[in-house]
Amino acid sequence: DEVYFISRNIKKAELFIKKNKLNNKIAKPGNIRLINNKKFQLISICANTEYHHEYLNYIKKTNSLIIVEKPIVSIKKLKKNYKNFLDNIYLKFPNLIVCYPMIMLAKKYLLHSKSRKQIKNIKVYYKTGGKHTFKYIMQDLLPHALSLISIIIKKNDFVKGIKKIVSKSNKKSWSARIEYEKIQLEFKFIQDENLKKSHFYFKINETKIMRPTKIIKDTFINYLSIKNKMIKISNPMDDFLKKSLRIKKNKSWMDFNKKLTYSNMELNFLLNNSVMYRNIK
Repeated sequence: DEVYFISRNIKKAELFIKKNKLNNKIAKPGNIRLINNKKFQLISICANTEYHHEYLNYIKKTNSLIIVEKPIVSIKKLKKNYKNFLDNIYLKFPNLIVCYPMIMLAKKYLLHSKSRKQIKNIKVYYKTGGKHTFKYIMQDLLPHALSLISIIIKKNDFVKGIKKIVSKSNKKSWSARIEYEKIQLEFKFIQDENLKKSHFYFKINETKIMRPTKIIKDTFINYLSIKNKMIKISNPMDDFLKKSLRIKKNKSWMDFNKKLTYSNMELNFLLNNSVMYRNIK
């Protein structure tokens, strides 16, 4: 019935509604104090990652569904205190979900893929817009790659199986090669604020899988391209949100999301702080 766009600066919220031509009978601007003064069915935190922990601390204990844009918090901000923060925040919010739409894309791939060969290597390439640089790129985009891989290899704890990591970064890109159990993982993330359209693909062994998108009659259409075969699919983000909105009826979904979030943050912390891996400048 009502959707509030909440900002620390209410004029920014007003401008957002006007710029996107939203129905002002439903879409309304709100000051941050409104979060604790009004009962919401759903609270979505999609501010800059560096402020996620501030919003999560500011919101009072609630049974509302809370969806947080990935990553749940900034490793750069919380550093080694990230685990204690997560422990406390999950106690505070019983219905907390972190947004990982790549889970649904991976499920679509498994549904349409006929290959049952043993997986020897997985590569994830993601070039997108954004102003992040150096390791901030990894912090921002690693959750996409790990959530996709977790479904494909049917595991959501990555750190225990890691044998070796070699990574390198520059102002606009971050890449790494990881020996994980018997699988070679390779990541290449690029952020460019001048980029108008994202480019994403992943490779399993020698098979390249892409996700082309088109806008047809103002509708965002998604496809899965496997060996040049184009398969029309539903929007992974829509699928993720639909499943998350049924969270109270699906505890296993919430548990999986929570375990994946801890694993995501653990590897982010390792890549940012540990001497276990070799970082090539």
